[in-house]
Amino acid sequence: MGKKLSKYKWLLASTLIIGNAKGVDNPLLSTHLSPVEQASIQQQLHQFYSQGDSSVMNRRLPKFDVASDTIKTRVSLLASIPSSNNPNKFLQNAAGVKITPDYLKSRCQWLKKRFHVSCDSATWSSIEPSDRVENLLETWVATDEVIYDLDKIPTEGNVRGDFWSGDYWRINWGVTSYRYSSGKKDKTYNSSIKSYSQPDEWIDLEQNLSFSKISKEILTWSPSEKYDLLVGDSSFQLTLEQKGEGAGLVNSKGEVADWFGICDGWAPASIFVPPPLKTVTTSGFMGIKITWYPDDIRALASLAWTNGNYFYNLMGRRCDTKNPKQYKNGRISEVECADTNPATFHLALGNLIGKQEIPFIMDARFDAEVWNQPVLAYEVNYFNPLFPRKRSKDWREVMVSYDDKFKKKDRFQKPLTRGYRVEKKYFDGGVKSIVGVQATLVYLAEYEADFKVQPASNITERVTYIYDLELHEKNGELIPMGGEWHNNTHPDFLWTPQRDAVPMTKWDAETPEVDLSEIPNSELTSIAKKASKNAYPLCSVLEQLIQSSSRKATYHCVK
Repeated sequence: MGKKLSKYKWLLASTLIIGNAKGVDNPLLSTHLSPVEQASIQQQLHQFYSQGDSSVMNRRLPKFDVASDTIKTRVSLLASIPSSNNPNKFLQNAAGVKITPDYLKSRCQWLKKRFHVSCDSATWSSIEPSDRVENLLETWVATDEVIYDLDKIPTEGNVRGDFWSGDYWRINWGVTSYRYSSGKKDKTYNSSIKSYSQPDEWIDLEQNLSFSKISKEILTWSPSEKYDLLVGDSSFQLTLEQKGEGAGLVNSKGEVADWFGICDGWAPASIFVPPPLKTVTTSGFMGIKITWYPDDIRALASLAWTNGNYFYNLMGRRCDTKNPKQYKNGRISEVECADTNPATFHLALGNLIGKQEIPFIMDARFDAEVWNQPVLAYEVNYFNPLFPRKRSKDWREVMVSYDDKFKKKDRFQKPLTRGYRVEKKYFDGGVKSIVGVQATLVYLAEYEADFKVQPASNITERVTYIYDLELHEKNGELIPMGGEWHNNTHPDFLWTPQRDAVPMTKWDAETPEVDLSEIPNSELTSIAKKASKNAYPLCSVLEQLIQSSSRKATYHCVK
């Protein structure tokens, strides 16, 4: 890295120090760029406009730990991807297991379950109904209040309220049946689920120990085991269900891909559930006292948001192509694999985070380090596409006309991919101007659950995406209605729960009144078993655990 810094120090010297969002009291939301980040960005800009091949578009974007301003060690996973002169081969290597039949099948089932999205076919254009910012803003911003004017789009913003990091509970380790207190990270799915047996272990304790000793023994049990006992289920339906989650995903080596988990539940829970911070003691089967650690409760919250039903907003595209192809200039040729339109992404940042201080969740294809991550803060700087070192917070100062002068230097002319697409052809007649954008995002990251009274500190990471906006004239104003990403590892689709969303299921309507200080009754146990077979912890039980642990009475089930 030192050699790269020295090689591009002339670029740093000629550039303003950027990325220092104002009004951010929480240092974990800082968009201030370290010297290494600035050098990386300058290198990318320089190469993008000086090289015409695919290498720059396939460049691996570094992610930085916000607290330490250091590159995340997980980037080494991406660095190990073999380089290739064949751009299509690079994308296959970068996608790795994500393009295997098993992964695509599981991914498809998740999309159908959560978003009711078809996995069979998709057709998109520059900004289609599924790629409109209004889709993401429903219930958060009224349709007539959506801002498209760049003059009114904040160049920086951060969310309000609490948020929390948490484990994404690997399927390879048995999801929430994983006894994280042991600190043992089994290498295979089979060894994980065979590390203990229920209800055999419970029967042995019940026959040989007093209630007080049992309470101490189960202190280190998994979140799902504690939940089963809490609702009076000595057959351990939730635990057994969680152990079996990976049965259909095991490969020939006896493993389930390491990143298969419930981050799709953790991500919304981490920003819409008050942070569980304190231990909680409840009653359980036969009056056994159960001690809950914060990460136990965070696990159940994540599971509920994975498998419960609630209204959500979805915006963007998804790619089902196993081997997405690229043009020689590096751009992905299959339009459904080009992901969220830059203009839509830009408007989402400004309207939801910038104006409303509300987070959304992004999914980044081909980049395992940013996947279902809540975006908490951003800062954008505009630059001149013909002279990238010229920057400004005012887009008007650096935009350029979409004319022959620009087109001669534009990598997206051969083939033409600007403007509107009709069937397989693009029409750029409506594009009036182009402006470059450097967008620095801060997103919430996961940690591995730790057996402590106090949960681990929140973790945030920072990444910078570069793209340009195609400005069209509408009612006498220039409005972003398209654009091109300058890197292929950019965000995929974006989503967020709707305002006041809480995951619920049909079993919640049948759940009797719950008092966690009392022995669970048979009615609660019966309903909980049914829900547990579908990997769902009852909302009324979770509500009380969250309120007790967070000391906030703001999480409510709505029957």
